[in-house]
Amino acid sequence: MTALAVARSRAQRSKSRPVWRVESDLDGFPAPGGGGLLDTSARVVWAASHHASMSLGIRYQTGEATQDTFFNCVHQRTALAGLRFDF
Repeated sequence: MTALAVARSRAQRSKSRPVWRVESDLDGFPAPGGGGLLDTSARVVWAASHHASMSLGIRYQTGEATQDTFFNCVHQRTALAGLRFDF
């Protein structure tokens, strides 16, 4: 094998290896009366190929809104799981 063929072979093998990555998201929304909503999430993604991936994570929401006529409060934790296929 020539050096160019070896380099191409290594490049192709590295493209097909599974890839791990961490993704996160943070959103905030103001609310009347000085409250608001905070929405955060984090997940670990395993990309088995360029067309398929699996993920596991957690999402947390907290916030409140107050006015003279109502009071609303939320504290929520959610587990996330996902499969993604691209065609």
